[in-house]
Amino acid sequence: MPERPSIESETPGHPDDIVDRAVEALRRVTTNAVGSPREGLVDRAILLRGAAAAPRRNRIWPWAAAIAAAVIPSSALLWQMSRPARVAQTATPTADGTLAQVVAVHRAVAANATVIDVGRRFGPGADASARVSLALGAIELAFDNGIEMVLQGPCDLEIVDAMRATLLGGHVVVRVPDGIDGFQLDTPATSLVDLGTEYAVKVGPDLLTDVQVYDGEVMASSRSQAAGAAFPFRVGMGEAVRFSPQSEAEPQAIEFSEERFLRALANADRNPGNGRRINRKRPASSAIRGFGKAARDAIHVLPAPGRMTIDGRLDEWSPTAVVRRSHEEGRSLDGWMMYDDRHLYIAAHVGDPLPLRNAVNPAIDADSAWRGGAVQVRLSTDRVVGWPAVGDAADYFIARRLEPTEADRNAARNPRLSHLTLWHHAPSGRDCLFVTRGMVYGAGAVNPPGYRGRCVRDPDGLGYTMEYAIPWQLLGAADDPPRAGDVLAAVWQVHWSDATGTAWRDQIVEFRNPSEPEWIFVWERAATWGRAIFDGP
Repeated sequence: MPERPSIESETPGHPDDIVDRAVEALRRVTTNAVGSPREGLVDRAILLRGAAAAPRRNRIWPWAAAIAAAVIPSSALLWQMSRPARVAQTATPTADGTLAQVVAVHRAVAANATVIDVGRRFGPGADASARVSLALGAIELAFDNGIEMVLQGPCDLEIVDAMRATLLGGHVVVRVPDGIDGFQLDTPATSLVDLGTEYAVKVGPDLLTDVQVYDGEVMASSRSQAAGAAFPFRVGMGEAVRFSPQSEAEPQAIEFSEERFLRALANADRNPGNGRRINRKRPASSAIRGFGKAARDAIHVLPAPGRMTIDGRLDEWSPTAVVRRSHEEGRSLDGWMMYDDRHLYIAAHVGDPLPLRNAVNPAIDADSAWRGGAVQVRLSTDRVVGWPAVGDAADYFIARRLEPTEADRNAARNPRLSHLTLWHHAPSGRDCLFVTRGMVYGAGAVNPPGYRGRCVRDPDGLGYTMEYAIPWQLLGAADDPPRAGDVLAAVWQVHWSDATGTAWRDQIVEFRNPSEPEWIFVWERAATWGRAIFDGP
């Protein structure tokens, strides 16, 4: 085994009746024991695709097959039922209905503003939570039957029973011990049945599912409505494939990377806690680290002095940083922003004892590149809306059990809300850029044409400088770029990683709207972004 890197069916009737039954069945399986609806695959699809929050017959049909897939056994499950089973240890839930326990944590914060401590238990019982919604950090989860999982936030996992779970989004590594066979993990795109193995799964913002097998084999079946009743597909040790929830094609082979997923938590906290809930008025310090407590509420964006040379030397930049922030363990930030009629310019010096080690592959994991050490800048170029910016991600509504209005959905699609990730990819030596627009976090642009970037390691090896020029066209503002006197919205996040360049360790968040609560993540609500003041000459 490779060494682990640390840290009853009904007769079909009228199509409308089938849809109604499918919707009702889905509502039943996505309701917990006390009757309150829990948000699942369909809830996320509703929010991301703009369908009605309370599905009606004339609006549900385009994705009725996807609903049916969530409640009708997949071909992987049918295959599992038809083959001779070895051992399926279905551990009896405890008195409180739980089936799994957190055994290690690394700065883990849940999406519902709960600090996740060692000893916290999860399961489908009436007195427990079946949903493990990890917003930041990482946890190791041990099932009572011996199955183990490592979750890396953001991650959303639903425990169905001792031998089945659903991954709605994020990264998870699953280890099934010898003697257990048939654990099933569902995603929006596939159903996976283990054959005694260790494997990893990622569900991205676009609901694509990547499967990578470290040891043993898994049987995977597509859940795409286009694929219909797909035949199972065997994925073996050392193989990696990608499934799409929209495609009827065979899964796509992708690069296998030993270091891509976090398989164990080295030096993690393994001391039991009490699963305390964050005080809404005064969040716990461990949670503030995740949400980000800014020292400033505004950044001045200065006019560029002329033609800019992007070389990472910062000769054209003011010697006085627009933002200067010291942190712990040698981590710090000096940052600048400038502009002209064609470009946004971003520069930073980052104190980092482990600089420029990011190993996150931009070809397949650009949306997760921040984990390996990066600078993220979120910016609104909407001169009509101004500040504060307007737009909330689907997770904002899901975590708070809120129903978005049509206006909310439209605001989330605003193409002038941009999210930029800037990083140096160590294996290739490339200085990368990932751009997504709007708050729906679909497919973004990786290293798009037109940008220029340069990252340079400090001579003492304790930090790095970065400098980027990003065309306004990439930010949806080519026809009406920001100009002197504008007050728009922006927020910075600087991320640090471990020595592998794959596991997130810490961050600084700077420029937040002080009128917004501290316990909202800046990536889920644009109104949390601070002011970006565009100065004149």
